[in-house]
Amino acid sequence: MVVGIVCEDTLTREALARLVESREGLSVLPSQSDVRATIGHFTKETPDVLIVMDKDVSPDEWVMVSALKTLTSVRVICVTEGDAPKTGSAVDAVVRSQDGSEGLFRALSSFSGDLPQAPAVAERRSEYGRRSRLTPREQEVAKLVAQGLPNRRIGQIMGLQEQSVKNLVSVVMRKLNCENRVQVALKIVGVIKDPTLAG
Repeated sequence: MVVGIVCEDTLTREALARLVESREGLSVLPSQSDVRATIGHFTKETPDVLIVMDKDVSPDEWVMVSALKTLTSVRVICVTEGDAPKTGSAVDAVVRSQDGSEGLFRALSSFSGDLPQAPAVAERRSEYGRRSRLTPREQEVAKLVAQGLPNRRIGQIMGLQEQSVKNLVSVVMRKLNCENRVQVALKIVGVIKDPTLAG
């Protein structure tokens, strides 16, 4: 299944693309920050599903999405921070940001039958500290990870040794229950809600 993504924030858009591509059988078309630019990339191949961040789409752009739906068989998933998107006419499925990646994959599965499930995460981490809040230093590291910076650069910015940064990143990933840096970025930018980041 081919997926297109409309998202204004580049980091969030790239993180969503990587998340979607992590599932077998899914691929992502080049996407842009707005509907018009994204649809412009669909001249050669139209996606099966278009994921739209509700907060980044104007009413006029929703009209464009509706027009795309009448011309193609594309399905639209709206990711919203509220309970309902700004418009309902162009939307086939709504995923609230607090539903996280599992909500997104449930919506994708509803269009394609059963998608392959993500491999089960081995319980190789201890439960210690998994759900405790991030310290201010850990929050700073997490924000720099979300910017896509490598450990060496984070160390330079924070005045830490690279090994210390590596250890902090491991703690952040454990506390946020993340398997990789992309998942950390998704939680930091708010695509996936996490109670350890509140307050």
